[in-house]
Amino acid sequence: MRIPAKYAARFINGNAFKPSDWGDQGLPILRIAQLSGQPFDNFYDGNFDERYRIVNGDLLFAWSATIDSYYWNRGEAVLNQHIFKVIPRNGVSKRFLYYSLKHYSQIWADFDAHGSTTRHIKKESLSNKIYLPDINNQEAIADFLDRETLRITQLIEKKQQMVDLLQEKLSREIEQAVTGGIDNHYLKKQTNIPWLPEIPDHWEVKRAKFLFSEAQRIPQENDKIITAFRDGQVTLRENRRTEGYTFAIKEVGYQHIKAGDLVINTMDAFAGAIGVSDSDGKATGEYAVCEAKSDQVNNHYYANLLRCMAKRDYIFVLCPSVRERAPRFRFIRFAPVFLPVPPRFEQDKIVEHIGVITKRIEEIKAKTDQSLERLREYRSNIITAVVTGQIDITTWSKRGETDRQMEAIEAEIGNTSQPALKEVQA
Repeated sequence: MRIPAKYAARFINGNAFKPSDWGDQGLPILRIAQLSGQPFDNFYDGNFDERYRIVNGDLLFAWSATIDSYYWNRGEAVLNQHIFKVIPRNGVSKRFLYYSLKHYSQIWADFDAHGSTTRHIKKESLSNKIYLPDINNQEAIADFLDRETLRITQLIEKKQQMVDLLQEKLSREIEQAVTGGIDNHYLKKQTNIPWLPEIPDHWEVKRAKFLFSEAQRIPQENDKIITAFRDGQVTLRENRRTEGYTFAIKEVGYQHIKAGDLVINTMDAFAGAIGVSDSDGKATGEYAVCEAKSDQVNNHYYANLLRCMAKRDYIFVLCPSVRERAPRFRFIRFAPVFLPVPPRFEQDKIVEHIGVITKRIEEIKAKTDQSLERLREYRSNIITAVVTGQIDITTWSKRGETDRQMEAIEAEIGNTSQPALKEVQA
């Protein structure tokens, strides 16, 4: 049987809270961000319609941005707009509806977008029909999907944990190289650098102003926007993304950047937005563009070093903050900072070493990410096939199809677990 989704459940949209309603006391306001695990940042202690009260076990359906169905399990809250509370009608299983909405929501979102980059679902889409077997079959399907998707999810989580461990190892290797060199036999000496108490004995210590000057160049006619990202890449914005940015109407306050410049995003430096530009282009005055004062400075070495300094939270110490998450690390605050100065040949060796280990670990991560993507795709496909009545769940289980499919994915990508485990343990 196929019926309109709106006849399978009541879809109650959350309350349209205004910023003036937000406070520090009362019930937490459940917004899209909290569905992905982010902490609550706004609360409400006024009166509200009980329809908007959320408790553990409620079925929720985000219809804008992060479109998906969720079981709520983080305590009592009050629901914000852009999320439906879904209350199944008689004869409809909440567990079945949870999986069914995962499938149909993606179809509705694509249809309603009409070329827009912002995905959302219109309430009229709830008039679209969904497959709805009898309640016994709904529960059987939910049991099957609980069991089969759990196995896939557990493998995904295990692989994701391995990716996280690989990233942690890469960060440790880079930090060790830029702060202590790649030869563990160096004698050490104490420093006056607050975030780096000791360095190899033969390294010098100088203030940043003796290593770098701030470039303030006039932008060129055909310059494109350059962005410093939090992972350390500094590149033309068009190389990674353009959505979500506001472009200036007037070219005021821009400066020219050359490929090879050390670039600091002064507002995001605390989070690692520091690197060497791979392109010519332009950026706003919120970027500090640094030129090496001599050929004894390798900008790539210092980009990694400053990202290490950011990771150790020293930028927070240096910078006054207009808002908690955005202390501005301008050149005037960078200039007096003490930095280690290895010999140039050693800076070059460190950069080369970082390139080698990064390439090795990134190759393993890339294969693991491919495997993760295929597993997520397979989990989505099996949900679609079951909630639309395309497969017989009884024969599927007897044939061990889930095991065979997961093994095929591993074989297709190449077994990623062993290389990743060896790298983490090395």
